[in-house]
Amino acid sequence: MLYDQAQLAIAYVTAYQITGHNAYAGITQDILDYVEQKLRAPQGGFYSAEDADSLVAHNSHEKGEGAYYVWHHRGKLKH
Repeated sequence: MLYDQAQLAIAYVTAYQITGHNAYAGITQDILDYVEQKLRAPQGGFYSAEDADSLVAHNSHEKGEGAYYVWHHRGKLKH
């Protein structure tokens, strides 16, 4: 949802400002890229959310909640 992305972006920007860890800046950029690519309307506004029901496989007619995205671990942050 759009408001979740906004809150996450603020949290990660704040974490970057406090710690200076580039991983937080990278995550912030990923969040903002997602919002720009997936939640921006052609007219310039923003959608509030994406439909969470997506195809579980490319050639499938079966849908599942959140099946569309796969997240990858970025590794540990160094202190």
